[in-house]
Amino acid sequence: MNRLVLLALVMAACTHDAPFPGSKDDRIVVVIDDKVKTLDPRFVTDAVSVRVSRLVFASLASVDNAKLIPEPSMAARWDQDPRDPALWLVTLREGLRWHDGVPVTADDVVYTFHSVMDPALGSPLRDAYAAAFESVTAIDPLTVSFRLKEPLATFLTDLVLGIVPKHIVEPLGGRFDGTRFVGCGPYRLLAMDGKRVDLEAAPVPPVAKLPHHALEVGEAVPKALLAPKTRYLSFVTAVDEGTRILSILSGTADLLQGTISPVLARELEANRRLVVDWAPSIAFSYVALNLRREGLDDVRVRQALAYATPRETIVASHLAGHATLATGMFSPLHWSYHRDVATYPFDIPRARALLAAAGYGPSRPLTLTMKVSTHRLRRAIARMIAEGWKQAGVEVDVRSYEFSTFFADIRSGNFDAYLLDQPEPMEPDLYRWMLHSLATPQKDRGATEAASVYARYDRRFLPPGTLSDAIRGDPVCAGWATLATRSAIQNAVFTAFGDPTPYSTANRMGYANPQVDCRLELGRITLDRKRRKQLYDEVQAALALDLPVIPLWHADTPVVRRKRLQGYTALPNQRWGGLVGASLSAAER
Repeated sequence: MNRLVLLALVMAACTHDAPFPGSKDDRIVVVIDDKVKTLDPRFVTDAVSVRVSRLVFASLASVDNAKLIPEPSMAARWDQDPRDPALWLVTLREGLRWHDGVPVTADDVVYTFHSVMDPALGSPLRDAYAAAFESVTAIDPLTVSFRLKEPLATFLTDLVLGIVPKHIVEPLGGRFDGTRFVGCGPYRLLAMDGKRVDLEAAPVPPVAKLPHHALEVGEAVPKALLAPKTRYLSFVTAVDEGTRILSILSGTADLLQGTISPVLARELEANRRLVVDWAPSIAFSYVALNLRREGLDDVRVRQALAYATPRETIVASHLAGHATLATGMFSPLHWSYHRDVATYPFDIPRARALLAAAGYGPSRPLTLTMKVSTHRLRRAIARMIAEGWKQAGVEVDVRSYEFSTFFADIRSGNFDAYLLDQPEPMEPDLYRWMLHSLATPQKDRGATEAASVYARYDRRFLPPGTLSDAIRGDPVCAGWATLATRSAIQNAVFTAFGDPTPYSTANRMGYANPQVDCRLELGRITLDRKRRKQLYDEVQAALALDLPVIPLWHADTPVVRRKRLQGYTALPNQRWGGLVGASLSAAER
């Protein structure tokens, strides 16, 4: 700690081209690890931009709560047609206004969703919404009708899209001009450049108490529409971890969340001017395996690698003990978490036995390359995982790349294994996005001469194995094969006419299991949450045996703040909603 304090005294923590707005007593400064690329909610994809954007742009629904379930925000209520489960009516709150004072209307909601689904705009969110939404229309100034292509269990989660003002964006050809982002969130934009974003508390109109509706809601006024307790909020980018630490030590910044290694965060606990909290997080760390590669197509090999992964040691050493071992994508904080699945404690003899049963050993070693970004902590973790695999007899070469190169390789399938995080898994339909057999980057007939069966599957229209005996004998999937076949024919026709049905490309592992596909598709259209959970429980049990990805952990978020910052609560998804209720006390002593 003394070394860090000395560095703080002899180095400038951050440099700023312009003075901060307001005084130190009415301004919270947050240091972040990457620049905010845009605030337009139709284009934000990286975690930093998403989190800052949500403070400026409100949405119809929000999942920024401890329960991780959709709650009304700009919406006063939503109602599903009892006779038609694919039709929803969403009613806006009265009195909502944009930051320029213009009232928010149903036309703004309709414009936002139409623009996202318009291929001419080029929103990266288009495929997901265009695949699910048939029409969005205004019934009256406060009521919007959503017609879905089929009943959709994810509909309320899909309403987290930030709404944009039609009167601002439409005259500009559908896009903001890059500096004037006008929203309806708790903060309005003052200034933004590549280094810093300055926000000011926005005028918040009175909001009526929530009327009764089908969902139980625990608060009358959503946090996203409350007036912030502190007037100004600034986000300062510091790419280097040392600079971020120096900024919080010197008092240049008030808050540092999740962008510091756990070991260094633990060192900061001794500083009397700081408070270090460890917030439970839903972030999911995992090792992905390329099942198209010979060797990794054998489930015994994948299970051997899981047994040879020293998760407990890594958590104790590199994560300062602040993590929950994962059994799947969703943490115990999430409603869809399933505990009763296969687990893989560190067991080298068992790993060696499984590898031997698969035909690998000293005379025929399994050779793998693990790819990872240049992030220092991830590189250290990858090396420890590789060391565990080497103890089991696997020859591993760890290679690190700049993130753009790393991500291009994994998107193209150019890997054996890679280490990555899923920062905000909040909707269990993410399993379909990531592991459905048709959600692969290569949507082709497959290579008939390939050694791995996963490389030979036809992934164009019909999920592999749909007509298999396993599906015929599965009571859950009794009617699914017919539905899947009908959908495949429809997709083939659409594709022939140049309008292919969009599928994710996130199944870079090449995984395929028809019984998992069946449950993922049923889970998407099953509206009863209890029944949905049963389907996802079965998915998680199957994935824990098949292991297309090796679950690692859900790391707690280190939250380092100056003691003068009071009332801040970190959310499980690491978003910044807690800043609305945060305030600054008297100067530090």
